[in-house]
Amino acid sequence: MDGEVLRRVTYECTRSGSHNPQVSSDPTKRRNATSQRTQCPWKINVTCPKTSNIVKINSFLDDHNHTLTSQIQEMAPRFRKLTPEMLSDIKKYVIQGRMDSGSIYPLLVHDYPNHTIFKKDLYNAVYQFRLKNNPGDLDASQMLQMLLNQKELDPLWIVKPRLEPSSRKLNHLLWMSPQQRSLYENFHDVVILDTTSNTNRFRMMLCVIVVIDNHFKTRIVASAIIEDETLDTFRWILITIFEETGINPGVIFTDSDPSMISAIKEIHPNTNHLLCIFHIDLNLRKKLKSKLGVHFEEFRHKFYACRNSLCKELFESRWMQLIDQYPESAKYMSDTLYVNKESWGIPWIRNQFTAGAQSTQRIESINKQIHDRVDRSTSLCDLVTNINDYVKCEEHFENFEMLRNALPTVGLPMLHNRFFGQADDINSRYLTPIMLGKQRMQMNQSVCYDSNHIIDWQQLLVVS
Repeated sequence: MDGEVLRRVTYECTRSGSHNPQVSSDPTKRRNATSQRTQCPWKINVTCPKTSNIVKINSFLDDHNHTLTSQIQEMAPRFRKLTPEMLSDIKKYVIQGRMDSGSIYPLLVHDYPNHTIFKKDLYNAVYQFRLKNNPGDLDASQMLQMLLNQKELDPLWIVKPRLEPSSRKLNHLLWMSPQQRSLYENFHDVVILDTTSNTNRFRMMLCVIVVIDNHFKTRIVASAIIEDETLDTFRWILITIFEETGINPGVIFTDSDPSMISAIKEIHPNTNHLLCIFHIDLNLRKKLKSKLGVHFEEFRHKFYACRNSLCKELFESRWMQLIDQYPESAKYMSDTLYVNKESWGIPWIRNQFTAGAQSTQRIESINKQIHDRVDRSTSLCDLVTNINDYVKCEEHFENFEMLRNALPTVGLPMLHNRFFGQADDINSRYLTPIMLGKQRMQMNQSVCYDSNHIIDWQQLLVVS
């Protein structure tokens, strides 16, 4: 080699030479390995003399002792390597886009049609980028520091960690942004609380608390990463939020978790706790479907008829009929559901303001969107970042809706203008467009009702 110029080069077949196995003396550590080297004699010697600078072939042995393949570009590792441009795209898709290999592959095939891409090579690249982006053991401290930095910039942030006294291990963490704090202060009439799993690599639970705002939208007001779902944990969450805001919610919807229910009754004794009807239905299927067999759907239909009764007397009558007709369900119905009937029966909850909510379905849809962004391999830093990004997107959408609804519009005369003009003018001054639309829909539907004047209405309340 002369400076940066190679003067002599020998090119050999990739199957030249022979494999020198590193045989271990321990037979249990040996493996049945194979080699592609077949002592192929193909070789070419090339020189570039200083005198002429012309590349010359000194010797060439054009003889292979194996069959040549026409698909060498697809098989040889040197041709299968992902280009720097492809690696840059993969890194962007993995880190910024939170995409998996199955979603990245068709994008690479479309962007690089002349390059053969093997899924195994893509899997390895995705794994390496995820490994480099993983903060490791410093994940929890980095996440906490990230939130504390936000609190330094704006003291209205609520960041409350809970550490184990002896090891200083992070057990729980709750945070609320200033905007979320304002939402909770304004719309704490109806609060929905739920937990979800498989959101981070430490297998910690994610607790999400939401409210329904004046645009009838579901908004996250607090998030917490918790180690377990015990009474002490839920008590800590509720006490932390109460100490920071001083607010008692009007209504709280949850599933049937006994720890969650006990914590609510202890911390917020004047708050109405309501059970999610969706989870009640799931528990009915789990506990009674095998006992009732083919009669389960009929039982379920009558249960909902009982639950939707408009008065307490009718509810009690239908409940007794249900127990008498399906004695197999008596124990579960009496011990589990009847004792909490004020939390799910329409006769007790119909006079409470619930913003139309009957379940935790609103928060389940948010959990689905969160799971689209994170999974069980996500770091805590990425989990917090994704949740905060989701909250910011919702705030941006709300601002967009407010600006759009502020634009003046002219429409055709409607029933609510013709018959309820004065009431509609008052509603227009105080209600948001979403809620105003619901009021106008009720006004329009009211002219389609047939009414009869009932004189002896007292007898309608008598239950036979």
